[in-house]
Amino acid sequence: MTAMSGLSTEIRARLSRLQKDASRCRGNSLPNSTERQASSALTDLVAQVRAAGVPRHEIAEALGVTPAAVTQRLRAHGYLKTPPSLSPFEARLGNYALTHCKRGHEFTPDNTRVRRSGGRDCRACDRARYAQRRGAQR
Repeated sequence: MTAMSGLSTEIRARLSRLQKDASRCRGNSLPNSTERQASSALTDLVAQVRAAGVPRHEIAEALGVTPAAVTQRLRAHGYLKTPPSLSPFEARLGNYALTHCKRGHEFTPDNTRVRRSGGRDCRACDRARYAQRRGAQR
């Protein structure tokens, strides 16, 4: 298997066979069960194929899942690291993960206005915007 050459028929057959066995594996399976071993072997094979340069969509097509499911499997088993900027915690926080507004003012209790929707506004930027509008009207 060379990079970007796609999946060989042998690899497709191995993926399909492991997928059938691994699909019976659920969270409460015994650690040494055949289903758990098949699931682990499937993840190892997917990681090897992906490292060889085969695109996610080809692997997903062979497994009968979405490309996102391939990424999720690799992440869940430690083959892919979640970048710090994309951690699920920060994604839920939205702009609460930010410490400064887009103009560089720090979000402090004195300089932050919380909207009803839960968003935050910088009071220093609000004051500057108001002053600019007031100056334009005169």
